[in-house]
Amino acid sequence: MMAQQHLLAPSDDHSRIAELHIPASNQLSRQLLLSGILRELNDTNDNRWVCWIGDMSVKSFLSDSVRKSGHHLLQVLSRTADDTMGLTLRALQGGKSHTVVMMARRPLNESAYAQLEWAARKGQAECLIIYLEG
Repeated sequence: MMAQQHLLAPSDDHSRIAELHIPASNQLSRQLLLSGILRELNDTNDNRWVCWIGDMSVKSFLSDSVRKSGHHLLQVLSRTADDTMGLTLRALQGGKSHTVVMMARRPLNESAYAQLEWAARKGQAECLIIYLEG
């Protein structure tokens, strides 16, 4: 497991995009990591929601305690990788979520990162890209 920040170019501001790589084969690690991350993302003074966008339900990744906690989590299910990217861009730009969590199946190219960065800045949001590896 490796967490990393993806920086596009030097600037006076930090990137609004972070990445997390999680082994797909270890369900317990996946549950513990994602449950903890989503719980922390919801523990903020920002009244906006966390938005989960992916082709799998977020509930399959969460522990029972997080599922029952009533956190502010909006889930948007996509049909394809292209749908996931488009939905993520719209959610970031809209500014209704302080963090948009995007589940990705394959690495993104530099153009995609630039689009996500622009959308996140426009909506004053953060983007967390989660890769399930393996």
